[in-house]
Amino acid sequence: MLPKRVYTKINLDNIKKNMQTVRKKFGDDMIILGIVKANAYGHGAVETAKALVEFGAGMLGVAAIDEALELRDNGITAPVLILGQIFRQDYAAAIENDITCTVIDIVTAQGISKKAQELGKTAKVHIKIDTGMGRIGFQPDADGEMQIKSIFALDNIFVEGAFAKIRKTSKKKKTTNVVKVGATPEPHAAMLNLIIEDMKEKGFKLKVQEFTDYVTPNEAVESGEIDANFFQHIPYMNSFNEERGYHLVNVVGTHVEPLALYSTKFDSIDALPEGAVIAIPNDPTNEGRALLLLQSAGLIKIDEKAGLTAVPTDITENPKKFKFQEIEAASLPRVLSDVDAAVINGNYAIPAGLIATKDGLFIEGADSPYVNIITVKAGRENDPAIKALAEAITSPKVKEYLEKTYPNGEVVPTF
Repeated sequence: MLPKRVYTKINLDNIKKNMQTVRKKFGDDMIILGIVKANAYGHGAVETAKALVEFGAGMLGVAAIDEALELRDNGITAPVLILGQIFRQDYAAAIENDITCTVIDIVTAQGISKKAQELGKTAKVHIKIDTGMGRIGFQPDADGEMQIKSIFALDNIFVEGAFAKIRKTSKKKKTTNVVKVGATPEPHAAMLNLIIEDMKEKGFKLKVQEFTDYVTPNEAVESGEIDANFFQHIPYMNSFNEERGYHLVNVVGTHVEPLALYSTKFDSIDALPEGAVIAIPNDPTNEGRALLLLQSAGLIKIDEKAGLTAVPTDITENPKKFKFQEIEAASLPRVLSDVDAAVINGNYAIPAGLIATKDGLFIEGADSPYVNIITVKAGRENDPAIKALAEAITSPKVKEYLEKTYPNGEVVPTF
């Protein structure tokens, strides 16, 4: 059986007080967008969303389609904005459930328009503008302006608004020996925190910034907001570079986190019934990795041509007629109890108390090519600070920590 989950008691009166403070500062005419992405940052998305709406929020913000649909499934009818990129397969669900999509480029806008016409509905969108952070969105130049204007001419599209992330500026002189590294919490951030003193001895101050998704850390490295990140494997990085035109490179490999299939309802893969719903990551490489895992388990067969980037439409044999839900990787542990099974990445399984070798119905082999890496922007590989980081993160001290902390093979060092 899976371990019991830990729960936190949330005081909704504090949310009410915060809403009143914001309202007092900005006035009654201001529409307040209440952010409830990542399960309201662990506070409970549905409960927090209901409280925010009750206390005056005019709109709710989420990161992905599955989070938006969770709100709708729980009777929340308030306007919902998906702040992140929405993928083609999710256009219909967003439109049919009156969920506002973020448009990051003209291709997305055209795709949403086409789907809205097919459904005979009007799609609501917000336009995302990149103001120099190097993140997703239209460029604030003549070409970007022309593309944005063309969106207003598309059929069945209603532009509700636009938004951008503004970089906080500082007059303080940048300290060159500070190394900022973005990482997902476990084991990545934990490994980095372990070497803070080691980096100090090498003459560098290591600052660890935690992220809970697979997109923002790469955006931050590409834009120069942080120096490096630590959360991904090479296939994902390569896919991200190809999709976004980024310039990310691998500095050093550290460990493998075996992917596993988990279930709270069934004790073996053979027990999975016909038509079972299996949740898988929705990002290109981890989705393909998950499907390859299911193929190794003998549950499905995939077209050989699909390779590492396989998607459900590449499945050639599905004897038990399994249904697949493509969900943001960070949300998979949270939805595990709502589906029959889920393929979960190690860095999200571990914080949720899931041990691959103990709780997994089927586990990725030890020869996995998905080694986790330190990533920087091309040209930074030979910086003294980055070389020091690579040396420290692959030290005997870190290896011993991994072997003692994860004795059941949840994390396997590769150095």
